[in-house]
Amino acid sequence: MSTYRTVLERIHRGHSLETVGSDLDIRPDALRGMVESMLREGHLRELGCVDDSCDVCPMSSSCPMGDIQGPASYMVTEQGTAYLQAGQSASD
Repeated sequence: MSTYRTVLERIHRGHSLETVGSDLDIRPDALRGMVESMLREGHLRELGCVDDSCDVCPMSSSCPMGDIQGPASYMVTEQGTAYLQAGQSASD
């Protein structure tokens, strides 16, 4: 499995970027570049809160955004999920 696909799979499973980078021994700048590529390809979507929006958000007490990946989190898109599934089919 390619590093790109492995990183995408781990993000899909809810792992933080910090954990993914540490587990796979990927330099932070290389991981950032990979995430930017995933965003451009449509495999990831960035989620995040801006300014003080948490103060008015009804989910703020249970939101993992700050604890999981800092000010931004990433969600694997339908296109990213299809990419992962295509890779599983090819390796079967």
